[in-house]
Amino acid sequence: ALMGFAYLPLCRRFSLKQLLWWSVVVGAIVCPSALLMRDFTTAIAVQILVGLVWGVGNAAIYDLLLRAYPKGLEGTGAMLMGGIYAGAYYFSDWWGSQIFERGGFGLAMFVTTITSVFMIPVLFFVPRYLLTGREGESHEPAPITPVLSSSV
Repeated sequence: ALMGFAYLPLCRRFSLKQLLWWSVVVGAIVCPSALLMRDFTTAIAVQILVGLVWGVGNAAIYDLLLRAYPKGLEGTGAMLMGGIYAGAYYFSDWWGSQIFERGGFGLAMFVTTITSVFMIPVLFFVPRYLLTGREGESHEPAPITPVLSSSV
């Protein structure tokens, strides 16, 4: 929740594209940092780092989703995505526990890291008009102008 407040100045300074790329790439890098936890102090430090990066990432993804909803359906879309997020959260808890039981903490971190890396190619498929601009700037697609064909 704290990073939601920190996202406000970030989204006004940087474009959504920059925030998404930064959070996805850095998020994939910090995933294995949980393997560095050896005592209480390092566990707290690692979790603060991961929380900061993933907090910005979650806020950026919600920002992207809000920009993608049709005008007038932002609330409906937000509720739909909230439900999907909750379902994915509980599924990942179950799946993570299955992985942890079979291969331990190392395997769980490996799968988490690989899953995060697989988010990178998805960014190439996001329409550009959604990613350009900072908060407060227009995110509307350019109007499509028909090409008039000359009849021969």
